[in-house]
Amino acid sequence: MKKVLFAILAICSFGIISCEKNIEPIAPQDNDSKLVKMTFSASTPGTRTAIGNLSGNEYSVTWSEGDQIRVIAVDANGVRLENENEVFDIDAASVGSDRASFTGTSVEGAAAYYAVYPASLDATINGTGDNATVSLSGFASHSVEAVAGGFDPSRAVMFAAADGSSFAFKHGMIYFKVTVSCANVSSIELSCKDSNTRIYGNPTYHFIDGSIDNNIGEASKDNNYIELAPSSGTLIQGNAYYIPVIAKNSTFGTLTLTYTDGNGVKIAKKTSKLSNIKPVNGTVYDLGTPPVSFEPSLTILKNVVDNIPYTAETGLVIENAYRLYIYEDSDVSVSVDGTVVTSASIADGNVTFSVSANSGDAREGWIGLNVTDGDVKTITIEQVANGEATEIVPVTETTTWDATNTWKPLKQEKGANAVKEDFLFNNLGFVNGNGSGFKFADDRVQLAGSGAAGTKCCLQFKVGGPGVVTITCHSGNTSNDRTLKVALGSVEKGDISAPAGDNNTESITLSDASSGDVVNIYSGGSGINVFSITWTPAS
Repeated sequence: MKKVLFAILAICSFGIISCEKNIEPIAPQDNDSKLVKMTFSASTPGTRTAIGNLSGNEYSVTWSEGDQIRVIAVDANGVRLENENEVFDIDAASVGSDRASFTGTSVEGAAAYYAVYPASLDATINGTGDNATVSLSGFASHSVEAVAGGFDPSRAVMFAAADGSSFAFKHGMIYFKVTVSCANVSSIELSCKDSNTRIYGNPTYHFIDGSIDNNIGEASKDNNYIELAPSSGTLIQGNAYYIPVIAKNSTFGTLTLTYTDGNGVKIAKKTSKLSNIKPVNGTVYDLGTPPVSFEPSLTILKNVVDNIPYTAETGLVIENAYRLYIYEDSDVSVSVDGTVVTSASIADGNVTFSVSANSGDAREGWIGLNVTDGDVKTITIEQVANGEATEIVPVTETTTWDATNTWKPLKQEKGANAVKEDFLFNNLGFVNGNGSGFKFADDRVQLAGSGAAGTKCCLQFKVGGPGVVTITCHSGNTSNDRTLKVALGSVEKGDISAPAGDNNTESITLSDASSGDVVNIYSGGSGINVFSITWTPAS
């Protein structure tokens, strides 16, 4: 059975079903509850199954072949009465009509009768009268079958409490209409992760008003999504699909539609057009036809790779360096500059490359990726300067030492343990003397203990004249603030606060610096983390 919906309005509401009950005795059973044959006559003034002719803004609704409802009988205490088969089948003569008869067996003289649709639902009735609720277990599923022009019938929840001889069904779901704008779409994921609206879980409905309990079993912000996919093949371009979902709370928030093509490529489209609308059960919300294209193309996701060590490296990998639509790795040709980058290849979306040794200043190379008959996409490779220089060169331009060009390469070269030696790297001097050494992480260097200008556990560089030194740092202790000192030669020029926990950035002006002078940076006592040092020459 497939359900089909059509709508002229962007938002359309459904109505209510009424059912009349006829009872015919059947053979007595071996228990205290007498099962009798019952027939419910259900009218559909705009609520149900397949949609026929459309007139104006109104729905023309008919019942479909194979429709079934589950009728649950309870006693005065709300206890479910025994009935091995609660399923009621549509009478063949009712198919295609807006009025249908459903026939099955139930308990004669029950205190109350309840009905749920579809009959396959695992439903539990709790309470009686106005306080009765229906809870669904085993309903939570991220997967919904895509039906062109309609919806997954197993997800179209409705429920009803008998009022005398009739049922008044209430809708338990809302429906999002999405029209597919391109070919090769294997699935569409609908998610709502920035609001309190829940569209996934095992709901409990209240018969009195159709409301949903605040707590939807299995629901959370992180797993709040439904995936629409056909049983086979792909979604049909130009067709509308309806996604039945639970809807709890005040407003939708921002909805995200994530399209996946046959190759696993994902494209996300966010819509806030319904963000201020309160969901109402039994309503169709039209999300339109979001423009999506999976045309063959090559997109570089990472276009710069920097801080490559100056020593020769092989087998370096740029993870997720590119996204390839439709084409395979073998459809992309790879080129390199031949000097900095000596070779490169592609596999599983990653580029593996090798660089030659660098004996001089920082330099750049490149890797070219080219889809047949397309433009070459370039990934730039930046390699740091040779760290084995024997003399510091005066800095005459604005220069920064940070994670990208100094700390991370040094961690790769020297490891994470304290380095207790004097050395130069990237035109920055590391003078340990008899200090506690330097510890390197990807984003910082730690002065492991107190220092002294030019002789103990200090960083130093030469300047070409006056300027400003700007430093970002914090204490190596999470509880105690510390002080970083800056000296010109051996003369202290100022302090920079290194607070516990949070980074602090301060500048010290060295107006009396001369060409060739050395700037020394060191801790006034105990460990300090330094994240960046920038020298800006005076204009």
